[in-house]
Amino acid sequence: MKWIFNTIFVFTILTCYGQRLVLDAPMLLNRATSVHTAKSNDGTKAYIFSQRKSYEVLIVSPSYTIAGNYRIATSLSNKKSVIAGALLSSDILSIYTYNYSSGSLSCLKLHIKTGQHSMHNVFTMEKNFKVLKFIESENYFYVLSCPEYKNTIRVSVCRENKVLENIEFDIAYPALYAKLSSGSLSLVGRSNEPLSIEQVKYDIENNVKSTYFNKKIYLIGQSLILTFDEPAITHIIMLNLEQKTSTYRKVNFSLDNKELTVKQGNSFFFSNLIFRATLNEEQLNISIIDADSMRLLKKYNIYKEGNIDIMNGFVIQNSNDDNERVIKKTSQYFKKLMSGKLAIAVNAVGDTSYVMEVGAYEEIYYRAPSSNFYPYSPAVSFGIGFGAPYMGMGFASPFYYDPFFYPGFPGYYSPYNTSNYKSVSATYFQSLLSSYDLSHREGRIGVSMRERLSDYQEKVLKKTQPDLFSLVADQNVVLMGYYSKSSRMYKLVEFLK
Repeated sequence: MKWIFNTIFVFTILTCYGQRLVLDAPMLLNRATSVHTAKSNDGTKAYIFSQRKSYEVLIVSPSYTIAGNYRIATSLSNKKSVIAGALLSSDILSIYTYNYSSGSLSCLKLHIKTGQHSMHNVFTMEKNFKVLKFIESENYFYVLSCPEYKNTIRVSVCRENKVLENIEFDIAYPALYAKLSSGSLSLVGRSNEPLSIEQVKYDIENNVKSTYFNKKIYLIGQSLILTFDEPAITHIIMLNLEQKTSTYRKVNFSLDNKELTVKQGNSFFFSNLIFRATLNEEQLNISIIDADSMRLLKKYNIYKEGNIDIMNGFVIQNSNDDNERVIKKTSQYFKKLMSGKLAIAVNAVGDTSYVMEVGAYEEIYYRAPSSNFYPYSPAVSFGIGFGAPYMGMGFASPFYYDPFFYPGFPGYYSPYNTSNYKSVSATYFQSLLSSYDLSHREGRIGVSMRERLSDYQEKVLKKTQPDLFSLVADQNVVLMGYYSKSSRMYKLVEFLK
């Protein structure tokens, strides 16, 4: 009887959430350790699997057929390099690798129809520069770097195996390099390791599990936006890649009781608005600011002994051990906020509403991340709802990791392997806001894509413990990829948005 119930339950998940298995692809590599992805404008996808001595590249057509599967041996000089990202344009796949010891960025060019490939050196970083971030756009691969102890950011704009230009921005933020160095393993004696900042993407809805970092970078059109959150201050740097200009702004926040120290602050950039949460023991303030004028558009205050009037639904606490519970008292919610990392995230619902999520993310480790951990392994952490992974599209920051991620999409935890932490939990409420005047709206908030992906992983895949997860977001679908150990196949599951 139990197996009948489980079968019905799994079938319900599969049918209600609009998903289907679209591809079973045999793997050429027996022991791949990571996967990166790239997609072209016509819907073709590339899955790049790596191990120490070789890469496997799986090309998937827009109709989910195998258009190519190639195994490429890595050169001796490239064995110490890691995949920094990839771009798929027309018939050429450009796989970028970076050697942190030599500072060399290389490009493996693969013709996806013939399998012909060649390796090229793109550039070698000067010794006084440190890598900050690798960022992929639709047409370009950006390498962000900083000269040591200077408040300058260089953006190297690459396409295939060429640097099109180097743009240097002098930033009027005196603490820039110190902020970027904070949390980097380079501070414990390994000078070739990168500075740290976390990229936020909009491909899939964000939540408190993907936005709790206090250093974030966003790629919006031809602009890079960096934010640095302190308890009572948010620093904002805007880099216009087209006009080659930089803007620095500092925004201060305060709470009602000036005698109480502000404990935490976190911000989120969305639709040219800055959503900022500020917290002490008694009060949570949410301010919404216009990013151009820096004018305060709306604010909401929540007090420890009061009600959360802007909440749609309940305060939820969920964790990687499948536990979920409702928190009924605002004072209990504040306790969770104070013990975790404050976070705020916003997503659009249609053309008229935003869903704002405010809460805290918390990790309790059996053992803390070690300085011996090598942070450039392109695996990332997150079971489908929590954590933060090492990106296939840029690396996650040191100390901000769980060991098993979907490349490129922070905000997921792995429910399978918990050897590095005792528990991971998120506590939050959601609020529906008008996109016109940012007023609160009544109504029910539907299930997000991240929740659908999480349910699928936890309910359907958990017993098989697959690995090499990937997520690729298109306009109307999200493709989840994973390696099935039992069948030795790489499987793609399509989720309709």
